[in-house]
Amino acid sequence: MGRAVSPAEFAAITLALEHAGAENINIVTGTHAAPAIALGLDLARGRGLSIPVLWNSSAYEDDAALDLLRDRVDVYLPDLKTLDPQVGARFFRASDYPRCAEAAILRMLSFQGELRWKAAAADGGAPRSEPVLARGVIIRHLIIPGYLESTREVIKWFCRHAQGKALLSLMTQYTHCAGAGQSPESPAPQRYLGREEYERVMEWLTEYGVEDGFYQEPAPGRDWLPDFNRTNPFSSRLSRPVWHWSVPVQR
Repeated sequence: MGRAVSPAEFAAITLALEHAGAENINIVTGTHAAPAIALGLDLARGRGLSIPVLWNSSAYEDDAALDLLRDRVDVYLPDLKTLDPQVGARFFRASDYPRCAEAAILRMLSFQGELRWKAAAADGGAPRSEPVLARGVIIRHLIIPGYLESTREVIKWFCRHAQGKALLSLMTQYTHCAGAGQSPESPAPQRYLGREEYERVMEWLTEYGVEDGFYQEPAPGRDWLPDFNRTNPFSSRLSRPVWHWSVPVQR
């Protein structure tokens, strides 16, 4: 699935998105292609790209990749999946994930300084009441059912290292997929997050004084899962494709 694009085509896609009304260029899991993406972003900026560039990653990346992004990315959206090496080994096959992710996020924080916001326009150019983030870091964490202590450690880490410098985004959308990464010795949870688990995490936000950020209400289901074989992978009235890997789409 997918196809390679040149830096010039990548730049054209970003400009098409801005022209269609996108609030940012959200680059998802681009670490392995960071040098080419850096070149594409330079071309896009040279051609007039003016909206923020957002780096959406697992935070499993090193200094070399991050240094390429330093003057090209406006908003970092890294995961902090876990700080427990055993959880990293079990679910991500990377016991060094906590060490790598912690170092990467601290480096992102050092790049960005304080959060900066800007006014945003709705469709038709009318101003919206809520500003959008123009520069900064949002640290994202998915709560895994049955592993709440891992979430608690992430919240505590955020308070020690990022409170006042970044936003925390807690996600409840864990969805079990049959056969995905499963092994008889170490199966992933086969259920959604429970209501009591969710309420306990909300109590921790109050306990540790976390006020700036986002959290999801539990909404179990699979309707939001994307299908990247479709021209519009998301079954949402809010999404409108301007490009797809199988055929260029301009609307």
